[in-house]
Amino acid sequence: MKKIISVLLFVTMIISATACNKDPQEESHSDTSYEINSDISNEISTENSDYNRTDELAELLRKNFPIVDGSTSTIPLEAGIRSDIFDISKEEAEKQVSHSTTYGSFNNLLQKYCNIILTVPLSQSQYDSAAAQGTRLEATPIAMEGFVFVVNVDNPIDSLTQQQIKDIYSGKVTNWKQVGGNDAEIIAYQRNSTSSSQNYMVAFMDKTELMEPKTDTIPITMSGLMDAIASYDNSANALGYSVYSYAAEMYVSANNVKFIKIEGVAPNTATMSDHSYPLLSYNYAVINVENPPDAPARNLIEWMLTDEGQRVVEESEYIPVADIESSLEADIVMPLLTDGTGKEKVPGYELPNTYYAVKDCDYLKYDLDNEYKEYNYRIEGLKILSLQKEINDFIRKSVVEVETDEKEAREFVKNVFGYEECYLGVNVTAECINGYLSIIVSLTYYDGSEDFTIYYYKPITAIWNLYTGKRLSFSDMFWSGEKFIKTLNNGISMELNEPYNNWGMTYELNGDFWALPEVFNTFSLSNVYFASGEGVFPHGLEINYDSYCEDMMVIGEERDMHGIWEDASIVYRSYYINDFRDYGIATAPDGCDAFWLLDSEKSGIDEEVCKKINDYMSKKIVIFSTKTLDKKYGKDNYTYGIDSMAGITFKVYGKVYIIYNGILVLLTKDYEDLETIEITAVFDYNTGNLLDPNITIDDEIIKTSDYYYDYYN
Repeated sequence: MKKIISVLLFVTMIISATACNKDPQEESHSDTSYEINSDISNEISTENSDYNRTDELAELLRKNFPIVDGSTSTIPLEAGIRSDIFDISKEEAEKQVSHSTTYGSFNNLLQKYCNIILTVPLSQSQYDSAAAQGTRLEATPIAMEGFVFVVNVDNPIDSLTQQQIKDIYSGKVTNWKQVGGNDAEIIAYQRNSTSSSQNYMVAFMDKTELMEPKTDTIPITMSGLMDAIASYDNSANALGYSVYSYAAEMYVSANNVKFIKIEGVAPNTATMSDHSYPLLSYNYAVINVENPPDAPARNLIEWMLTDEGQRVVEESEYIPVADIESSLEADIVMPLLTDGTGKEKVPGYELPNTYYAVKDCDYLKYDLDNEYKEYNYRIEGLKILSLQKEINDFIRKSVVEVETDEKEAREFVKNVFGYEECYLGVNVTAECINGYLSIIVSLTYYDGSEDFTIYYYKPITAIWNLYTGKRLSFSDMFWSGEKFIKTLNNGISMELNEPYNNWGMTYELNGDFWALPEVFNTFSLSNVYFASGEGVFPHGLEINYDSYCEDMMVIGEERDMHGIWEDASIVYRSYYINDFRDYGIATAPDGCDAFWLLDSEKSGIDEEVCKKINDYMSKKIVIFSTKTLDKKYGKDNYTYGIDSMAGITFKVYGKVYIIYNGILVLLTKDYEDLETIEITAVFDYNTGNLLDPNITIDDEIIKTSDYYYDYYN
């Protein structure tokens, strides 16, 4: 039967490099890229191979063999390949092989210390961390592999079910007698999180939580795990896991460990070939996609997929590839990998300080717990009536759709977060800038806490180019060819790791965010939206991205909207506004108190300007609050600090003004007569100098103020 191998994966990958004593060959020296090749259908037949081509490839490889690295489990595979191509003994070939483990070889490939790696399936965390950088890799399945469980030959247990193994490794089953064995504690070995076999184990456990292992049951190497099962004092009670090729070649043949049957099926070449053994996966050859067609790494992959290459695969205790689906590979969420697909950027374009917007086009919310519900949110004033109807139909249908999830959302919030009340509502948000309109419709909830953070349950979004009437994809928001992915992911990651309120709280996540998923369609002109329970997000969040990417986005181009919207609705804004905050310490007369300070690195504002503004505001806050309270309460009869409920921000208008607005809480020592001080000041962006008390920006008058008022009035 004809066996078809598809080049399945083109993915960007990056991770911190670890050194290895290998020099990269010239062929591997190519720049990294954020591009992705959309043509991934390179089909190769392993039947009726061209034997002349096979011989030609072997000759090319003898002259220029690529630098190979890989998982520990693929050492026998490379040894078999070298033995066949160079016509040397397997023992001699094994001396030429040195693999740096799955993660180590992955690092070395990305740092161009090797040309190709032979590896087990890469983990989700590797894919996620890879996407943050943008190097394109190509992974080709070259051999099937079995995931196996091993015990000492003295253990009477010969077979386990998949569920029994999951129960053992979740901690539910702890004694061999619970699965038909001796009355003895099960010593369940695991591997470290960066090992290839641990990737398999995590995938095998699926939604069952893997128990936290004891320190002495995490061997650093696969050989360490196998040795422990073979010779440990309590080895008869030990259980471990490996990949079939490695264990069969290195250990089981020595008759001191044995494979466990899974569902009564023993792992061997026959049961893996006919797919009756249930735990199967692939080994891959991974290279940089930018390798030219005649690169040694590509020659090696082509050779491995010939009849001769697949014969070597089989002789090395692996299973030749077949067109089956793996039973072990986890659902990998591929990262978003694209360049901008919007309009062409005009040569010499610079982001202007001005933009057109539509006023009164922003927000509606109604509470589902109230009897009265308002459904009449509509876009009005658009001169293209057919497009206005299309947008309003979208809003109406989306509101109906999210409301159908009300019961599900309440159950989700209750089950996952334990909230008795979730203040469930429907939000409709619209934003229109320079002829681009975004709509966001979502069920929202919050936990009743004082920070009033809104969470999004299955948001629905859409963006229109009002000049063309077309709906836009996310990549359409960026200039054609713009390489925005790295900047975007870094910006979102920064937002997720920064405090989101004045109490210094950060978002609750189930893991690290590395990249947007490949299929991503919940976004507005300024924010991206993550649904509750999606990826690493237990709560659905709204995260800003335009402040990091505004120079890369088509919406920055100034377009007069008077021709497409009623004139009365159009406003002309003079400056984009960015908000920056950071928590710092300012010295007060009686010690140290905390204040929000302007950070140069995060804001991009000159360091000396930041220092000048911070020094001024810190002194002003301390002096004014001290004098105010000394006068009212008498010296040393009060405390003061930042109000966690207050919006304390630096607003940057273009590159012209910096506006500080802060509110402090003023407390007496007995915490009575709670009062606040509000301070506003405007500074020159380029010098840090304090400007006149009243500044008019567009139709808004910014008043410099330093006054206090009763908090409860």
